[in-house]
This record gives sequence, structure tokens and C-alpha cells, in this order.
Amino acid sequence: MISFKNFLNESQWMYHGTTYPKELTHIQRNEKGLKFDTAIGAHFSADPEVANKFSKGIHKSYVDNKGVVYKTKRPSRSELETVPQKKGHDDQDSVASHVLSSVFSHPDNKDLFVKWHRNKFASSQEQASNVHEKLSNKENIPVNKKEYGYDKSNKNTFRSYVDHHGAYSSNKDIHHEIVNKFIDHMKSKGKKGLVYKNTNSKETEGVDSPKSYIIFEPEKMKVEKHD
Repeated sequence: MISFKNFLNESQWMYHGTTYPKELTHIQRNEKGLKFDTAIGAHFSADPEVANKFSKGIHKSYVDNKGVVYKTKRPSRSELETVPQKKGHDDQDSVASHVLSSVFSHPDNKDLFVKWHRNKFASSQEQASNVHEKLSNKENIPVNKKEYGYDKSNKNTFRSYVDHHGAYSSNKDIHHEIVNKFIDHMKSKGKKGLVYKNTNSKETEGVDSPKSYIIFEPEKMKVEKHD
């Protein structure tokens, strides 16, 4: 039986699996990616078996090399922000909604919300500004499509609004601006990453813990191979 001390020591590690054969000294986020969950940071798992699946190319049709699992000490609990997740929601969608709602609800980011809204819904400056004002005041959005230029929504918070309409934006510049704003916002709160529950059954089947992490600046963390 594992001792309590050893259990605590082991629980301080997190794991990252890759099919990349060359030995890594650090891990980087995919800052140019168009998915929010990978653009804001690198992913790690609490259970090494999840990382092991990635090292074997779980989402790739063909892998011709032996993958590697790396480990590093996870940040403290106070340095990790928990992603709100609704039952039945995909974890990628939950992370994306958390990113957008955190950025858009900040009073300094109205112009960014307006740009995102106009790009996503082809709305006017006035329409997008009105939506931002109503969400800021937690007022319901009118269902008048002629007035607001998009399908009805009866949501009254930034989180429920992006949940309802989807977080994806086709504009790369707006996407990257949102990513950078979010990371800066989290760092100003003393956060080094996010913690969430992995909802992908293919990745978590047969493992002890579905807990996973997204680290904003993984290149600053010392990594070593996990045996």
C-alpha cells in the first residue's frame, strides 16, 4: 500500500504526453491555434495514463515512433482557477466559454466584445454595443431580430450568452487578442493555469482521475521524463 506521504508527493505531479520523439526540455502552448483550450496554454493530466494515451497517438491515425510522457510539478491549488462545467458539456466548450466570459465581462474590454460580436453576427456597432450594455446590467436580450440582426437569445450574462451562441470566431486577430487578454487577466489574479474535468471518454477510459490542467506559461516549468 502506498504511504500517505508518497501519495501526497505523487499528487503534486502532472503529466504531458507527446508523440514527438526528440527529448524536450520544456513544453510550449499552441499560441497560434484557433481552439481556445490549446491557445491559452499546454495541457497536463493528473493521471499519467491519460498522458500515456497521448504519447501513443490516441487521436492520430498513424504513429511511427515511440512517444514520451513528461512530468512536472503542478502549481498550488491557489494558483489554479477552476473552470465552471455544466453536466453533459464538452470540456473544450466549457474552457472556451470561460475564456470569453472572463474577458468580455471585464469593463475594460467592451471594444473587444463589440469587435467579436460584429464579426460573429455581422451586427452594427450600435447593436453590438447595446448587447454589451444589457449583458453588463444582466438584462435579457430582446428577441427582435430586425433590431439586433441575429437569432433570438433570452440570456442575460456573458457566460450564458457565449454558451448559447458558441465561442468560435473566424477572425484570427480577434481570437488571439482574446487569448492574450485572458492570460493577462489570469496572471493579474495570481493564476498560473486552469483545472478542469476531462470529459473525453476515449481519453479517460480506465484511468483513476479525469482531472486535467492548462498551464499558461509551460515553458517556464522544468519537465522530466516519466517512467
